[in-house]
Amino acid sequence: MGSPDSLGRGDCITRGIAVKSTLAADGHRSWLRCRCRPDCFVSPAGRAVFCGAGFMDRPVLWRSTFFDGYRGYGLLVASFTSAIVAAGAIEQPDSVFDIAIARGSYIVLGILCESALAVLFLPGARTAARVRLPARLRALVDRVAAGVSPSPAAFDVETESHLLSDLVATNARVEFDVLEMGGGQGHAADHARAALANLLAAMAHARGGAAQTICTRDLTAARQHISAILAPPRRDRFRFASRSPRHAVEALHNGIRATFGILAAWLVWIVTAWPAGPTFVSFVALVYGLLATREVPALASAGFYHGAALCAGVAGVCVFLIIPSVTAPECLALLLLVPMVIGGLAARSPRLVNQAFAFNMFLPVLIGPSNTGRLDEAAFLNTALAFLAAVLFVRFTFVTILLSC
Repeated sequence: MGSPDSLGRGDCITRGIAVKSTLAADGHRSWLRCRCRPDCFVSPAGRAVFCGAGFMDRPVLWRSTFFDGYRGYGLLVASFTSAIVAAGAIEQPDSVFDIAIARGSYIVLGILCESALAVLFLPGARTAARVRLPARLRALVDRVAAGVSPSPAAFDVETESHLLSDLVATNARVEFDVLEMGGGQGHAADHARAALANLLAAMAHARGGAAQTICTRDLTAARQHISAILAPPRRDRFRFASRSPRHAVEALHNGIRATFGILAAWLVWIVTAWPAGPTFVSFVALVYGLLATREVPALASAGFYHGAALCAGVAGVCVFLIIPSVTAPECLALLLLVPMVIGGLAARSPRLVNQAFAFNMFLPVLIGPSNTGRLDEAAFLNTALAFLAAVLFVRFTFVTILLSC
């Protein structure tokens, strides 16, 4: 079995292929009615991103929009993929269905490849996951116990804030951790969420001045739930009632921001008559979706742009120096291994996560190696310019449109 993250995303993305094909076809029909008017295309593209941008995943539960988890990710991919497909069909409107099928095919192919590599290089992932979740929960129990103990040493505000963030982040990952653990785990997800709820209750009781026995009872209940994850009891019928928040207002704000942003990008395209206008609009739609998944998009956009600028520079070196000098795909993969590994390591650092997000996402897109020939340097420069302009444009709109939201 492949990586559960990739398989879970694959399930939602596969379901989203039909959605984005329909949305792309909507744009295609409008474009056929008036091929010389980009405004007829942008209207359905804006609707596509409006529908998807408001229903995205948030890293933290209290900042989640309408959906979370894989459902939100699937709708996110469906939203900006439909806009990309429709933009790519502007010059070839009769081939929009072929373009949609091609994009859906390589998304599925990428998921299958990643799953196959996970099987080969992570053979003990399931066993490690079964140890990792209880170990993470036990570490949180120890930290909470230290914070609610009657000893004079008390947590400061910053330490307690970090602890709360870790509790919420662990809760957000429970679904993924249980998938990695595989079948036969009983109600591991319910016990994990119950343990986290008991830890939060212990902190609340301690801050409210409750008796130490109440905090000890909460900690004991959390440890019992962790034991139930390690050794699932027979005929376990435990259920923990939980409900993912549905923030319709925030979802609406994301949709409004993306819609007006794409319409403004269309206006730039019309006024400037830029030949790379369709590429610019498609990048704007894509970056809107990606930045909207950040906890604070306006703040994340700065790091995202720095990563995008570095990505364009590294891609330029690859296009002008590396790709012309290699003749075999194996050599190209070996040379690209260096920047991709560095980007992957940077993604593990919280301080560099936004920069690495842009770098890892768009480096293969800007390089765009082809099986049939060399790259066109002029085309690369136009694409890189459209990409950087789109990131700057989206950053500007995030700090000006509905900033208070």
